[in-house]
Amino acid sequence: MNDSIEIRGAKEHNLKNISLSIPHRTLTTLTGVSGSGKSSLAFDTIFKEGQRRYLESLSAYARQFLGVMAKADVEHIEGLSPTISIDQKSVNKNPRSTVGTVTEIYDFFRLLFARLGTPYCSKCGHKISKQSEDQIAQTVLRDFKDKRILILAPIVRDRKGEYRKEIEDVKNAGYTRIRIDNIVYKFEENQIPELKRYEKHTLEIVIDRIKTEDKHLSRITDDIERAIRITKGLVAFYEEHELEIETENENNKENKTKRKKTKISKQSEIDKYYRLYTTERSCANCGHSIADIEPNLFSFNNPMGACSVCGGLGVEHIFTEKHIIRDENLNIYEGALSCFVDDHIGFDMEYGFEELETIAKVYKIDLKKAWKDLSKTEKKYLLYGTDKEIRWRKRFWYHSKIVEEKVPGILTRLKYDYETYKMSYYANFMDEMECPKCKGKRINEDALAVKFDGKTIADFSSMTIEELFNYFTKLKLKPNEEIIGNPIIKEIIYRLTFLVKVGLTYLTIERASPTLSGGESQRIRLASQIGSGLEGVLYVLDEPSIGLHQSDNKKLIESLKTLRDKNNTVIVVEHDKETMEESDYLVDIGLDAGVSGGNIVGIGNFEEFIKSEESYTAKYLRGDDDIPIPKIRREGNGKFLKIIGASQFNLKNIDVKIPLGLFLVVSGLSGSGKSTLIDNILMRALHNHFYGKNGKTFNVGKHKKIEGIENIDKVIEVDQSPIGRTPRSNPATYTKVFSPIRDLFAATKLAKMRGYDKGRFSFNVKTGRCPTCEGAGLIELEMQFLSNVLVPCEECAGKRFNAETLDIKYKDKNIYEVLELTVSEAIEFFDGITSITRILKIMEDIGLGYI
Repeated sequence: MNDSIEIRGAKEHNLKNISLSIPHRTLTTLTGVSGSGKSSLAFDTIFKEGQRRYLESLSAYARQFLGVMAKADVEHIEGLSPTISIDQKSVNKNPRSTVGTVTEIYDFFRLLFARLGTPYCSKCGHKISKQSEDQIAQTVLRDFKDKRILILAPIVRDRKGEYRKEIEDVKNAGYTRIRIDNIVYKFEENQIPELKRYEKHTLEIVIDRIKTEDKHLSRITDDIERAIRITKGLVAFYEEHELEIETENENNKENKTKRKKTKISKQSEIDKYYRLYTTERSCANCGHSIADIEPNLFSFNNPMGACSVCGGLGVEHIFTEKHIIRDENLNIYEGALSCFVDDHIGFDMEYGFEELETIAKVYKIDLKKAWKDLSKTEKKYLLYGTDKEIRWRKRFWYHSKIVEEKVPGILTRLKYDYETYKMSYYANFMDEMECPKCKGKRINEDALAVKFDGKTIADFSSMTIEELFNYFTKLKLKPNEEIIGNPIIKEIIYRLTFLVKVGLTYLTIERASPTLSGGESQRIRLASQIGSGLEGVLYVLDEPSIGLHQSDNKKLIESLKTLRDKNNTVIVVEHDKETMEESDYLVDIGLDAGVSGGNIVGIGNFEEFIKSEESYTAKYLRGDDDIPIPKIRREGNGKFLKIIGASQFNLKNIDVKIPLGLFLVVSGLSGSGKSTLIDNILMRALHNHFYGKNGKTFNVGKHKKIEGIENIDKVIEVDQSPIGRTPRSNPATYTKVFSPIRDLFAATKLAKMRGYDKGRFSFNVKTGRCPTCEGAGLIELEMQFLSNVLVPCEECAGKRFNAETLDIKYKDKNIYEVLELTVSEAIEFFDGITSITRILKIMEDIGLGYI
């Protein structure tokens, strides 16, 4: 193996055909001014080529599923290892993803509780122990007294498959009925359905149909024993009952009720008539049974363990009055309801003013009153519907009919529409609330009733990394638990150790991944990679110190060194002085940004690097240059925003007074509550205040109130999320500077003669763009076993527009040539045109003159 990565002729983006060597098994820092080409070298050249070569080593069959990356613009690279990138993208935007699931710590918690947890009854709190067949029989006689029941042997529970052999074996064993997905089928009637292979199914043998009377106790006990022999411990009981649905006769003139075999879809309805018992885990006090204690019971991503109300999310989305009222000073006819379009709910033509008038007629509500003038009781009826059945005309898409039932209210109907159609439109009228059943714990009551060392798995999840580390390092297991528990606890401590090392001691295991900052996400992935124990790997990191307080920086650097000491090569794109001082090797790309960058202006170990005369970075490290601290500070406008009683997450009911008219910085240790205060509370509260009535609202962090909002007129959030949504998006379209540029071209003499308007100069409009590439400038060629290749469009030669559009010129440049200018060049080109240069100068002022 080579002792270094040899790069020859790198020309990706603005790199100027550079060549260099990066030693293996070192911590190497790539630095330089923003836009100089650091990421182009680290990610778009080294990482990209490493990934491409790995994928090309796979078989052609595998590559057609994985895809192959395009080759980096470099003449030659040798000495590459398998590459792993740890950038600042969020770990996971899935609301089900947590710190515990990403780091696998929660997986080991689940295993620990499944093997060493002690189950308690979720109904009465008594310790659950094994239950005999006789005890089960007595419980059934009590719970289903004088009811006709099915005694069932569950042979498949909530698993994917077709199960043809299992069904055939049941038939050959002499059983006449089988219950599949809550429906009972008879073998003699040949009505067994074909099961879909990739859907989950439940199969239960019908052992007996019997009425639960004391005289049948012996028979019921025998049936239970037979079911338990088949299933190795499980038996279920289902109370037979009539299911009636309303159907219309052939002439559609009268309604009849007809008993019909149907599948009950709601879990709550199944639970009402269904009981599952086990000889392994049952409560002797109340008879409550739980399934086998396996890791899946503690998973909120599995139906077996997830809360039945929120489905494992920990939150429930409900429709609320504040989101559907546009203006409480108006009545419903004048537009008080934001969820109504004309005279009906959004996309629901079956519910509107007529239904509200029906409710109003019953309860004598004056709908011409302003919403704020209605009483609480009147609002309740309009929002939630009638509390009794009445006779009224119910509307359907193509007809209506007289029914006798409750009239739904606005919120009731919105909930029905959302659950039926799942349209994102309805999310505008919903609030995210803590699940009322699991209280945000995500898992069901049976899982929450299992304890280890007196704590539930939710208790462990709510502890911080530091608290967990201290707890498990001091934990002493009982002698009979050590064989099973020691390997599990060893893995938990192993992962917690690395999270502590990267400075994430303040996070809890239950913290949702989407709420993490880019820096936190990156450090979690770094900890996961350290914990993986891989050797001989090339790691590429993108500014891992961002968002990290200086006091935690040493922990991060030690973690990077730990990664290096496992025979790995670590390349870091970084500006942090401490990281550069601790690096084995440094490379400075510059001298400036964009076309003025892309060269190596400093290279070597730290002692060699700081001697560089060209490098800006070396000059600052030597102390030749510095940024002076202002001697005079601005005083502001004398007005304030005041946050009262902020108590979200770790904030301790604090009051914060923020002066206006100043450039402010909120600082503090990583995890101290900065983002919680400014983003979760202040920004969201201001957004809801200014834009909430007619747009999306946010759930605001806990606080009492915010004073001084009248001193500002808007709020704008600038975060790190990507800006472009389509391949045709670029800085000109995003900043809206492209619009006045198109106006300028449309105002030229030739454009007016031809009748071209500004739309002609947009590559999103058919008339002016190239018809072949549709304004992209590139054509993607599909390759059967190779990566898709992007080639310049032959029709327009990559210029995006058709020939007629390119005929139009302003100052001897067509629209394509103008878009090829850098920001700095465009400022000079459009000198004197304020509508264009005003935006471009702002971009140049913030260091984006090179793009």
